[in-house]
Amino acid sequence: MNTHNPQEERDYVAIADHGLIGNLRTAALVSIDGSVESYCVPNFDSPSIFARILDKDKGGHFSITPTISFTTKQNYLPSSNVLQTKCVLLPTPPY
Repeated sequence: MNTHNPQEERDYVAIADHGLIGNLRTAALVSIDGSVESYCVPNFDSPSIFARILDKDKGGHFSITPTISFTTKQNYLPSSNVLQTKCVLLPTPPY
């Protein structure tokens, strides 16, 4: 499992911590925290609309994340190409 804190600036994510989703015409790389990091549409050779994997500051991405710390786990469902990303919210400390 990987722990993520949305208040901290995020650095590059290792290529091993990405999953690939696609539809036989194009594909997207999804990071361990569920962010779409690279995506070319409508075809594989089209210009990229998200390229955070290449430039974390200017590349762009799409993500919906919790506002508190969370952990994630990513895997492909058995005997399929369905990418599953699980998110568990971490308890917040009392103030």
